[in-house]
Amino acid sequence: MTSFFRFSVVSHLKSMKIHWRNCHLLLLSVFLISGCSHPPSEEGLRTNVAEIQQAISERNNGDVMQHVSTLFFGRSEVAGGSSYRLDRKGLRKLLTGYFLRYQQLEVVITSMDVEIHDGVEATVSGKALLLGLNNILPEDGRVYDFDSIWLVEEGDWKVVELKWR
Repeated sequence: MTSFFRFSVVSHLKSMKIHWRNCHLLLLSVFLISGCSHPPSEEGLRTNVAEIQQAISERNNGDVMQHVSTLFFGRSEVAGGSSYRLDRKGLRKLLTGYFLRYQQLEVVITSMDVEIHDGVEATVSGKALLLGLNNILPEDGRVYDFDSIWLVEEGDWKVVELKWR
């Protein structure tokens, strides 16, 4: 009886080993498939732009910055040839300055073109109206042309470069 019991246990363990091997293959397949998700779409990029607009209206620097790459580079080209450049930290300071100066800020994008390249890089360009309001009256308003480059970082679109004039 002992040899029958040993044979039964050994054969059961061998079959479990096969089941575990299949289970490992299944789990590995699930992880590989989930890791090969499709790159973010144009719709996702447009959503991020809308979220930046909303965050500026809500004067929420953190929500704006979550869509900005750590490699960010921005540049303003003003008529007459003068310009200035800023990095991610400089952008945060610029936004803070606007938030302190105006009780309300509104960004209205009047036109926007999106081109996606290879699924991981995109260019977004257009025109935007920036309104600074104190109380209910506009104190300042400007129309800007903008060009930007976006990259997929950690599965989401992040703005890497922004140029406005």
